[in-house]
Amino acid sequence: MAAAFAGLAETLASGLDIETVLALVCRHCVELTDASTAVAVLTTSHDGGALVVSSDDTGLRLAAGSPAAAAEPWS
Repeated sequence: MAAAFAGLAETLASGLDIETVLALVCRHCVELTDASTAVAVLTTSHDGGALVVSSDDTGLRLAAGSPAAAAEPWS
């Protein structure tokens, strides 16, 4: 867990974009919880736009095709 937080702090300090940081968070979640995939959704505005990042392509496909994603529960 300490290594995950250290990696995130280093990534944030280096000034990388939020998509890179969220992808790193997803990968750490998979490693720490032994999950098969992890997805993060960041709502970018009130117009329904959102950034979806996953630890892998499977997570992205699942998030894009889910009924919850179509209903925009983050609005």
